[in-house]
Amino acid sequence: MKKFFLGLITLQFLFSCSKNEEAIEETPVSTINLLNAPYSSLSPEQQKLKLESEAKSVITEFDKTKTSSAIEAIQNLDNLLEINRIDIVGGKNNNGLSDIFNVSDVFGIYTWNNAIKKWEKTVSNNNLTFRYPSKISGTINDAEVVLNATASPIKVDIIDTPKRYQWVYDANVGYAVPVLVSNEVLDKIHLPLTVDATIKIKGIDSGNISVVNTYNNNNHIPTISNLKLTLNDGYALEIKNNRNSSPSVASALLTYNGKSILGYNFDSSGNIDQLLNNHNSSSTDYGKANTLITILDNFAILGSGDIESITTELEKTESSIPQPNYFSSDYYIKFNDRSKKISDLKAELYNKYSKLVLVSKKDKNKIADIVAKSELVSSTNIPFVWRNGTWEFSMGTVFQKIERYDVKYYIKFNDNSVVAMNVYFSTGFDSLKNQIEDFITFLNK
Repeated sequence: MKKFFLGLITLQFLFSCSKNEEAIEETPVSTINLLNAPYSSLSPEQQKLKLESEAKSVITEFDKTKTSSAIEAIQNLDNLLEINRIDIVGGKNNNGLSDIFNVSDVFGIYTWNNAIKKWEKTVSNNNLTFRYPSKISGTINDAEVVLNATASPIKVDIIDTPKRYQWVYDANVGYAVPVLVSNEVLDKIHLPLTVDATIKIKGIDSGNISVVNTYNNNNHIPTISNLKLTLNDGYALEIKNNRNSSPSVASALLTYNGKSILGYNFDSSGNIDQLLNNHNSSSTDYGKANTLITILDNFAILGSGDIESITTELEKTESSIPQPNYFSSDYYIKFNDRSKKISDLKAELYNKYSKLVLVSKKDKNKIADIVAKSELVSSTNIPFVWRNGTWEFSMGTVFQKIERYDVKYYIKFNDNSVVAMNVYFSTGFDSLKNQIEDFITFLNK
């Protein structure tokens, strides 16, 4: 159940963005006005053409990243660290790209040996340096990333060598059981207050990455974290998170030569630490969330949700629906009935306490609402028969049906027509779909 609530928050988070630096400061009033904007007079098919045009413009901007030498250099560093993971803290732990931006007091010069496909380390007392090919197909070490970090007082344990177990036969139980052979070995590292990385390609400055963190009460999760990526070929990305404010806020902005491509704004009154780190979260930990996303100059998605109320009502109602008894002849009937009731309730509560809309900022009208429906998502027949007070394998002569229901999201237009999101955004969107797939393939390299 917790995954459902975190999914709602994530859905809000994914649909949270802003147009430019001024948009990051947009007041809740403007967001509310857009949430309650009137419907566009365009038909669903006309809206589809308009959305496709907007989305193509975005993909065109994204496509330009394929020509960024600095972005390719960062991607190749990630690629080479996956081919041959290193240990930057002196133990046996294997580290990747994200790790090198999350440590301090770590030094060394790592040079890529293309002949043996491994990193070779030499001593450095000043910083952490990587020298490697800037292009994925390259063989010459023409890229250099140099990282300098300042340490925070926050010291954490990371697993250097995990616990090791061995399976040993236990005559008392009649089967093999895991026996601890050696305990885990931990490394202690200081988390960074700041990290500054410079990127050079062929000796020319190509970009900079800076990270600034603020910690409270020896908590290893920063209360405030800012990341800024600035590339000399026009791209800039800034991500800000502040859990110290009330509500907690997060924002991001991606620009190209000063023009906004993508960004988000997100705020939540929920206890984010408790939700992520504790399995015994209460309904009050979920709070409320608001989101705003804009893409280029016009297309926007806005949302608000009372996750606390959804949680409270769902927990109350779900507990009143008994778990089916497997050792009963009506187990599968009641299993299917319970799955449907819970899915129906989730959809009902989402529509009651959440609002997500597609809007045109230029036209100041609503394109469509996003609503939830409960649907049968799978139905499977399994060869079991109720015999002699238990369920037995039927050898394929008798089958029981297992049905699973889940929440699906639909787009609702001004004429009250409702179309499944996966249907609406596939039919008539073939060219856009191909562009998106090409771009995702590029990002996944």
